[in-house]
Amino acid sequence: MKTFFPTLYDDFDASPHCSCIVMEYCSSGDLHTLRHCQPRQCFSIAATRFYAAEVLLALEYLHMLSIVYRDLKPENILIRSDGHIMLSAFDLSLEYTSSPTLEPISTSTAADKGHSAVENGERFLAYPSCLPFLTRRPPPHMATKADPWRFVAEPVDARSCSFVGTHEYVAPEVSSGQPHDSAVDWRAYGILLYELLYGRTPFAGPTNLQTLHNIVM
Repeated sequence: MKTFFPTLYDDFDASPHCSCIVMEYCSSGDLHTLRHCQPRQCFSIAATRFYAAEVLLALEYLHMLSIVYRDLKPENILIRSDGHIMLSAFDLSLEYTSSPTLEPISTSTAADKGHSAVENGERFLAYPSCLPFLTRRPPPHMATKADPWRFVAEPVDARSCSFVGTHEYVAPEVSSGQPHDSAVDWRAYGILLYELLYGRTPFAGPTNLQTLHNIVM
């Protein structure tokens, strides 16, 4: 998980009003620039799945560390030289107190849910790892008498009324000045996936005010 985040090598003051940090150089730029280099300025389904999976893991790891990112957008997703992502720009992040837990889940219940999903044609859906991880019946050689466990880091008890983020990606509760929590990261995540597939965000208007109006409508 740590590979999805920058490593701080050094920091120094360049002038009385300028502070600098030294971190890994991402030679492939960012996801925003990379999208605009695509033939139709959008990614294929396969490429979107790849980036979506890595961003999902990065967000879950942040939430496990009691951090709400609050500024997810393609410009903040850097691309390493090996093609993997690295989240950047944590100046708007919110740190809170959480109590991640391990919860037992019933083998029969999880297996039944996974079996019905496959029957309904949902075998290719990817679910966050904080949800039940048995999406199909386990093979006989892997069956055990003990019920499996799942790691739960959400929902979290964090509330902020600050307006933070980029207009096109903020959640309705942020745009209306209401308290928000880690759910705003998943809202931005959905908008990110839409943009990667269609080359635009779903609520963008001609002005920031119109964009916020579109979000709350």
